[in-house]
Amino acid sequence: MCNSTPRAAALFVVVASLISACAKERTPTELVREFHSLAKSERWEEALPMVDLGAKCASMFGDMYTRAGAEEQARTREILAERLKKSTNLFLGKFFGDKDGTFSETITSATSAEVTQTIGNFSLIYILEKGDKWRIVDRTHERDGVRPGVQRGVNAIIKAITKELGREPTLGDVNERLEQYLERTRLKSIRVQ
Repeated sequence: MCNSTPRAAALFVVVASLISACAKERTPTELVREFHSLAKSERWEEALPMVDLGAKCASMFGDMYTRAGAEEQARTREILAERLKKSTNLFLGKFFGDKDGTFSETITSATSAEVTQTIGNFSLIYILEKGDKWRIVDRTHERDGVRPGVQRGVNAIIKAITKELGREPTLGDVNERLEQYLERTRLKSIRVQ
């Protein structure tokens, strides 16, 4: 009886190793397809973990985000998560309907990729980075070769909040006002050549 226990344990290790070796990591396109499918089904609790909202916040707000406290950072991620849901639902309803469109993938380095999902003259452009696995770190859209100038819009919002407060804002200041500014700010677009 004692001899069968080590054999069973060894067999378990071998089987687990084989299963692990056979498990294929999702490609960037597979990840975006899954995100799209989950979003279409309103399964945000599964879709949002595919997005690195911290990376998105850090790219948008820079040091203001990275130096802020954990609570303020969490609030910014929460605001952007809601914005991501809202814009995704809008794009799915307005452009994709029950279709997925076509996907194209460009590996830009060993740790970064871009996946473009296109239907007609409209595209969603996903930027992905790889740490232990692929994650979406940004997304923009393009219509007829024109993309919104998101960073310009963010800079305009921060400038307006600075003017309103009469000083450089903290991330907490931005969080208090971000949703209202996002609702009323029209982002300038740039033509992509």
